[in-house]
Parts: sequence; structure tokens; C-alpha cells
Amino acid sequence: MKNTKRVTILITLIYFTISLTSSLYGQIAITTNQLFQSNNKVLVAAHRGNWKDFPENSIPAVQSCIGTGIDIIEIDVQRTKDGAYVLMHDGSIDRTTNGKGKVSDYTLKQLQRFKLRGKGDTITEYRIPTLDTI
Repeated sequence: MKNTKRVTILITLIYFTISLTSSLYGQIAITTNQLFQSNNKVLVAAHRGNWKDFPENSIPAVQSCIGTGIDIIEIDVQRTKDGAYVLMHDGSIDRTTNGKGKVSDYTLKQLQRFKLRGKGDTITEYRIPTLDTI
């Protein structure tokens, strides 16, 4: 029973995410019908993009997945103090940038000062992208 409930919740969340993305942007890489049709095809999903080679939730992490043919790219979005949506997994920027604090405590302009962390905590030249840039 627990597993059935988890699967139902997961499917509901996926459907909600696809519906929200579709209504906001009018286009998505796959449709709901493609996701749920039974054709024995395994869809490959990349959580936070290609985070092994690029900073997670960065533009090159997403572009790398598109270039390699990944079916689904899951990104995380947080809202800034001034209402902009940025790609960031955590509620804070501590782990993934050279800054400290909550995303919601900064304006977009303030967040653009920080650089994303890559492999081994190295600081990269990449900045926090907005949802609009994706």
C-alpha cells in the first residue's frame, strides 16, 4: 500500500510539474501522453542537469543534457526577494555558490554577483540562471 501511494504521489507531482511548465511556457520537451504511454521505452532523467561536469542547475548543465539526448531534465526553482525565479535547488545559496544566505533574501541583481560552485567546490565563471533563460 505504501509503494502504491508513493507512486501515485510521484505521478501526480510529475503531471503537475508538466502542466505548470506547459501553461507557463506553452512548450515542453515531452507531452503527458508521451510520458505515460506504454511502449516499453525507458526515459532517462537528469536531476539538476549534468551536475557531474557542470554546476548543478546551470545553463551548461542543461545544455549538456540536451546535447546528449536526455529525455527529461529536472530543474529546481526558487523565488527571489523581488519575485524573479532562479534555478537553485536549496533555499539558500550557501552550498552551490560563493555567497551565503537565503535566495528569498536577495534581489535578482544581488544574486547575479555570486558565482556557482562546480566539482570539488571550485568556483566557476557561471552565474545563477533565471528560469527565463532556460
